[in-house]
Amino acid sequence: MDDTTLLSIIGIICVTLLQIINMLTMKIDSQIMGLVMVTIGSIIGYKYGLKKKKREQL
Repeated sequence: MDDTTLLSIIGIICVTLLQIINMLTMKIDSQIMGLVMVTIGSIIGYKYGLKKKKREQL
């Protein structure tokens, strides 16, 4: 597995765990939930874009 892939997976897991802790301790806050979803989507989209660009250059 590539190092960047592993770091992305770890980052997504950490952000998700932070959100779970937030929901368990402070109830659901829609602004924080939205921020977490945008962050996860940005990480995944950025990595997907890099891989797609790399494939097109070959």
